[in-house]
Amino acid sequence: HMSTFNSDNYIINANSEKIFAFLSDFQNFGTLLPDGVKDWTATSDNCSFSIPNLATISLQMGNNEPNNIVRYETAEGGSPYKANITFSINQIGEEKCDVTAEFSAELNAMFAMLAKNPIKNFLKMAMERLQLHFK
Repeated sequence: HMSTFNSDNYIINANSEKIFAFLSDFQNFGTLLPDGVKDWTATSDNCSFSIPNLATISLQMGNNEPNNIVRYETAEGGSPYKANITFSINQIGEEKCDVTAEFSAELNAMFAMLAKNPIKNFLKMAMERLQLHFK
C-alpha cells in the first residue's frame, strides 16, 4: 500500500520560478542529498544514487507544473519499489516561498515503519539544504 511521508513547511528566500528551476534539474538535487548517499550520477532529467543498506534508486522527472509542483518518480526498473518525491512551491511574498516535500512509496506496513525515520530525516536534510542554498 502507498505510504506517504511529509516534510515540515520551509520558508525559502527566493521566488517560485527560481526554486522551480533549481529543483527541475537533477544535477541540483544532488546538492540536497545527505552525505551518506553513494554512487551519485545525474543528467538534468534523471538521476541514480544508492543509500547504503537500503537501496539503489533511479529517478526521472515526473509531470511538473511550472513554478508550483516538481515531481520525481522512480524510473522503470530503477528501484525495488515504486516511489515519488513531490515538492510543492507556494509563493507567499516577492522573494519568499513556502515549500514542502512529500515522499510516497508502495511499501508494506512493516517496511514503512522501519523506513519512516530515515525518510523523514532525508526530507528534513534536503529541505534544510534547499533553504541554505537560497539564503
